[in-house]
Amino acid sequence: MAELTNYDANLIQGAMVASGPVAYATWTPFVALFSTAPDATGAGTECTDATYARKAVPYGAPGATTRQCANNAIITFAAFTGSFTVHYLAIFDAVSGGNMRRFGTTDINVAVGAGVQPTFAIGALTDTLT
Repeated sequence: MAELTNYDANLIQGAMVASGPVAYATWTPFVALFSTAPDATGAGTECTDATYARKAVPYGAPGATTRQCANNAIITFAAFTGSFTVHYLAIFDAVSGGNMRRFGTTDINVAVGAGVQPTFAIGALTDTLT
């Protein structure tokens, strides 16, 4: 997942030229599950299961030459009560509402049924700035 939203691109540009927000790294990333494609404007269909809530992403430091961060702990969602197919992911700066910061597709379409807990292994969520 490495595509920037317009919101994030504007923050980075503002920080680079010091005419906008410079406290860029002071937010907590939360992963969100989507069935339809999110885009740079923040559109897309996020999961609506009764037990669903975005989960905080504990990212490690970026590699010196790779410009890539990955989650350094397992991320586990609550067990779903219904069914949902996850095609896309997004990173937000809040557990609900907030601003979409990054978005992308999953490697496979993941069908989540009742009683299933979506889980991301250590290193499964990567964010590369290119």
